[in-house]
Amino acid sequence: MKPICLCLYRNSSSTVIEVWDESRTPPRMRVPGDDEEGGRGLWLVETYAKAWGFRWPRTGGKIVWAELATP
Repeated sequence: MKPICLCLYRNSSSTVIEVWDESRTPPRMRVPGDDEEGGRGLWLVETYAKAWGFRWPRTGGKIVWAELATP
């Protein structure tokens, strides 16, 4: 099992979710087949987030982040 780290930040107008994993492969949007169990994560992020992206931390791996509107 590979480790991941989840961080949440909130202010009066938004919530930021960050997920770190050890992979250096950039995230990519794809269109999964109807019978596939995975491949919809970035589609959901793109649909519901105000903004999203990724960055390469100095410690290695990657961080994918999404900013959501705070109700």
